[in-house]
Amino acid sequence: MEFLLLGPVQARLVDQPVHLGARKQRLVAAVLALEVNKLVTTQRLMDLIWPEAPPPTARGIVQGHVSRLRITLAGADAKTVSLTSHGAGYCLRCDAGRIDVHRFHTLVQQARGSDDDTSRVALLEQALGLWRGPALADAAPEETRLRLTQALDETRLLALEERLAAQLRLGLHHTIIDELTALAAEHPERHQFTGQLMLALQRTGRVSAALQVYQDAKRLLADELGLDPPDELQRLHLAVLRGEDDGTVPFSEVVASPTPRHPPATLASAEDSDEQVAGLLVPRQLPPDIVDFTGRTAELARVEAVLDKDISGTPVVVAIDGMAGMGKTAFAIHLAHRVAERYPDGQLFVDLHGFAPGVMPISPADTLDGLLRAIGVPTQRIPLHTADREALFRSHLADRRMLVVLDNVLDEEQVRPLLPAAPRCLLLVTSRRRLVGLDQARPITLGAFSADDAVAMFTQIIGEDRLAGESAETIGEVVRSCGRLPLAIRIVASRFRARPAWTLADLAQRLGDERRRLAELSAGQRDVAGAFHLSYCHLDADQRRLFRLLSLHPGADTDGYATAALAHISPACADRLLQDLVDVHLLEEEQADRYRFHDLLKTYAAEIVTAEEPYDTRRLAVTRLLDYYLHTAAMAMDAVAPYEKHRRPHIDPIAAPRQDFASEGEALAWLDAERANLLAVAEYAARHGWPTHTCRISAILWRYLQLRAHSSDALRLHNLALQVARLHEDRINESHALRDLGALYWRLGRYPTALDHFHQALALFREHADKDGEAYALSSLGALCLRSGRHSEAYDYHGKALALFREVGNRSSEAYALNDLGLVCQQSGWEAEAMDYHRQALALFREVGNQAGAGYALIELGVVYHAWSRDDEALDHHREALAIACEVGDRNLEFEALHDLGVTFHATGHLQEALIHQQRALELASRLNQLDDQARIHDALARTYRDLVLLDQARAHWERALALYTQLGVPEAQHIRVTLQAL
Repeated sequence: MEFLLLGPVQARLVDQPVHLGARKQRLVAAVLALEVNKLVTTQRLMDLIWPEAPPPTARGIVQGHVSRLRITLAGADAKTVSLTSHGAGYCLRCDAGRIDVHRFHTLVQQARGSDDDTSRVALLEQALGLWRGPALADAAPEETRLRLTQALDETRLLALEERLAAQLRLGLHHTIIDELTALAAEHPERHQFTGQLMLALQRTGRVSAALQVYQDAKRLLADELGLDPPDELQRLHLAVLRGEDDGTVPFSEVVASPTPRHPPATLASAEDSDEQVAGLLVPRQLPPDIVDFTGRTAELARVEAVLDKDISGTPVVVAIDGMAGMGKTAFAIHLAHRVAERYPDGQLFVDLHGFAPGVMPISPADTLDGLLRAIGVPTQRIPLHTADREALFRSHLADRRMLVVLDNVLDEEQVRPLLPAAPRCLLLVTSRRRLVGLDQARPITLGAFSADDAVAMFTQIIGEDRLAGESAETIGEVVRSCGRLPLAIRIVASRFRARPAWTLADLAQRLGDERRRLAELSAGQRDVAGAFHLSYCHLDADQRRLFRLLSLHPGADTDGYATAALAHISPACADRLLQDLVDVHLLEEEQADRYRFHDLLKTYAAEIVTAEEPYDTRRLAVTRLLDYYLHTAAMAMDAVAPYEKHRRPHIDPIAAPRQDFASEGEALAWLDAERANLLAVAEYAARHGWPTHTCRISAILWRYLQLRAHSSDALRLHNLALQVARLHEDRINESHALRDLGALYWRLGRYPTALDHFHQALALFREHADKDGEAYALSSLGALCLRSGRHSEAYDYHGKALALFREVGNRSSEAYALNDLGLVCQQSGWEAEAMDYHRQALALFREVGNQAGAGYALIELGVVYHAWSRDDEALDHHREALAIACEVGDRNLEFEALHDLGVTFHATGHLQEALIHQQRALELASRLNQLDDQARIHDALARTYRDLVLLDQARAHWERALALYTQLGVPEAQHIRVTLQAL
């Protein structure tokens, strides 16, 4: 059986057609044949059949198409063709030679390997003869078809160019003029066809027709793109004008031959060449300036400042780098026009095709050949060898002030032979790579536009009239969807300008669908995904694999250890590959050892990983990453709060390399740096089938989030864990989430909600006989009772909690229970008993190494000393607690220390000292968004302002305290109300 994809999708057995079904089923067959003997995932088939949004039954529909195809193929040719199922997708198994696409590729490769042009033509004609029309012509909508066949179509055009080039070399120019005329008209963007047509016309004596072809191409480029013809066409035009065609025409060497060959040339000595200096041309090769150039003010100023101040006696080399679509060429051209008058001896411009579709990068030898011709060196005086050309070029620039722009450079080796030695020359180089090997170069890296520059560019292209009445928010949304990438903004703005029926809201909606965004960022030869693809294709296999896998990371950035876990490689290897991707601007390193994607690049990488990595491989990589974050977070919390290790879930060691934390400070620094990633990982795990990871991350991080007072993060994470646990009927993790949410609601002053969560948690802890959890819930219920003035109940709860903590041997929690019993005694007026409990708590906290707990015990001891009018001792205890709070980063403890220092200073008559500490406490309480703390500090500030006889300020703070206490529903509200009435 044969599969025919180069035209309408068909299958044949001998000469009989095999019916492949309706359109969508033929698309499934075509994709499986394109990927013959490889796994094609069900998800990829769904994405291709329904690019907008698959229906709920999509997976079943795909299974139905595959089932029918399997029956058809088995009935037609079961011996040589089979369609097999695997967990993640399907695989068509047969000899690739039975599929015309693969026969086409084989013939093209054979032609390229041939040294004989006659054989090359025959093989390429056989390959091109397999095409019966556009590939996959009737199997998919045009957008999907192009997505599948873009590379294939490009290979066909390259094969055409190579076959025509071979025919030119064989002297068959008469026979191909009609074909070239049609191809040049159909593909005006492919300058190879234009150049080949000019050569064929010239060689048949039709010089005027060849010149007219050039003029037509020049006019088309100027009208549609505002560009001059490329260097190759300009040189060919000059050769036709001069009547030169002895096989050394540069265009015929660079384009018309797949392997450029350099025929013998007459070597010119340096002395002979120097005699021609006076007769050299003054080239003006810069493309037209970009009329709507926007932004880059700082970068332009940096280069011009260098030119103003440079007295080094060496040429200025500026290496402009940035990711694809960042506007490097536009920047270089605009900069060149701004400074062109400083270089009266000429301006040279060469596109080196370092990253160009279907075109080999131009070698230094060929580039030097073109540069020498551009400054007027006769063909016969251009040396054969690169080193001689290099010396000749530098000799001619020695006494000249010239500007040279080398655009689209692949690497340093492509540039190094072209560096001028003349001290008054300027060389501008653009590349997607950081050319760190050019020691004398001054680097300029172009990043994404600022928000203002992005809006300015969008507005300038479209025109303010068209945008009249549109909201600034919608414009901002559009440029954000473009990732503030100049190429993307230009594409979107040009498309919007060409569609008067669209509103900006229509455009924003089209760009809002991330699955379609890259497809929207394509217009003619401008294509963001295509630009990214060129950069991707220049990576080696390891770099490409890592680039793909990094898109699976659910967070905003990554480091070497997380990357190593994701890709299953060593941290050293991960670091090297990450740096490689930074060097080619496929990753950004905004701070040392932290790496992130540009938004559009991540979207592109996500499409690539889905297309090229099987589902099982992707899931295994994500599992390794989630395990890494879970394990490392547990290790970090073991360093921060070792006394609570028993309360955190047990995490099995991982095989991947991991970070070790030498101190609590290192662990907290890691948690601070990874907080956003840990939350993103937890949310991703909940949505995509790792529910246990979500619950464990929540249980591991609760103390850290409390220490740092990240209340909104804690609320999101613990609620997510609760939802996941209930969905999966995981009663143990449900109890932990309820406990952590209860503690959070308590701190936020939402006492009824906290009470409800603790009662639910208590019931679950008792259900699965978790005595430590039961004790924690009892202790928390005691704190709530105390807050509402129910001292006897509070004492009872804390006493039961203390007994349970001692039963299970939880020494740190035992200390907290002792401290809580001291609080009950303190508020009941039993200061001596309170002092005894707090001293026991402090000793126990210090014994188990719980610094934060010791800080809270010191606070309460200070309160008792203050009640006994021993204020110097109270201040000492509060100051020690404040020092501990700052050392361990516990912001709640810091607030308590500041508040109680303020109270004590106020009581001793040091009102200004009191005010300083209370204002710091108010600022902190506002940041923490904890209502009870805010109410307490407003009350304290009001008392201080009253004693300073600043009654307006006192009233304002009491009114705020009253509003907060009323909202909390606590007894203090009535006391404040009475105070205000008496003021």
